[in-house]
Amino acid sequence: MLAVGVGILGLVYWYVTPHDEPPPPPPPPPVTASVTASAPPPPAPLSRGCRVVGIEGRATRLTVDQAVGRALGAADAGAGPFVATGEALDGSQWVALDQPGFAVPRLMLKDARSGREVAFSYGALVRPCIGDGDAWLVTGRYRALGGGDAPGNEAWVVTPLGAVRGGVAVAAWKKSDLPVLEVRLDAGAPALWLAKGVDVELRPVDEAGDAAPPAPSDAGPKPKAPAPETVARLQGSWMLVATVTEPLGTKETLSALTACEREARAAASAAAAIASPGRGVDGAEVAAHMTRRLAARAACSVAELRLALQPGPAGDGGAGLAARLEEAKKSAFSGASP
Repeated sequence: MLAVGVGILGLVYWYVTPHDEPPPPPPPPPVTASVTASAPPPPAPLSRGCRVVGIEGRATRLTVDQAVGRALGAADAGAGPFVATGEALDGSQWVALDQPGFAVPRLMLKDARSGREVAFSYGALVRPCIGDGDAWLVTGRYRALGGGDAPGNEAWVVTPLGAVRGGVAVAAWKKSDLPVLEVRLDAGAPALWLAKGVDVELRPVDEAGDAAPPAPSDAGPKPKAPAPETVARLQGSWMLVATVTEPLGTKETLSALTACEREARAAASAAAAIASPGRGVDGAEVAAHMTRRLAARAACSVAELRLALQPGPAGDGGAGLAARLEEAKKSAFSGASP
């Protein structure tokens, strides 16, 4: 009995006497829901074309038929999906710019290769980002915002009346359903090529209604109006205004195509002469060849735009005119683009 009592007392002592024990395991961490917002992936880099970097107003894509309808003044030509900031344009799309809620709508683009930034504004009907950054401008305003226009790398702005290279301020619009072209000559001494049958007037900038114009006395000597179907460079505080008295139709499109073919032949002939075996390099001949290439590029671009704006798949004459145009371009521009 004594042994049992001692055992019971020992057991009680063990329970009531403090002693070291291993610490309890730590509680598991609380389970919380974690939501991490991932940033959208950056847009894929472009090798050609351009990217939309800003829109003020509303820009919509157009099919060729819709663009032709708008160019011809159709009120119900229709429109396609909206253009959004960050989208890529590859030079094949027509874009219309409208202005609901914006006094001056703008579409701002950046060229993928040169980094050139440009803006189209007002009621622009344009096919931008063609080739090396060229643009077809039927109506609206074009302005270069900076970058990418080093000598020899200027973009062409092509309108139904002519083409402008290296300029930073060009406007195309209609008056009584007839196209009008305006070019600021004090904005980069642009190269101009005007089609046959275009009337030209030079006005001081303030008379053209531009913002913050210089006084007429500051306009400088009035430049000579350029001859049609030639490349000219003009400068000074003047606005060149080009107009026509008749609507542009098949006859005018054929005239531009004929100029394209003529200048293409001249450019190809000059290139062949320079490349003849045994001939030294003549600086004057090289300069003349480059001028011919510029004229061919401008003439063929105007012809292509006019052809695109003719009703029907390829205007009156169909594939025949398009084939002539492609053949002329091929013969003139087998080397680097002018």
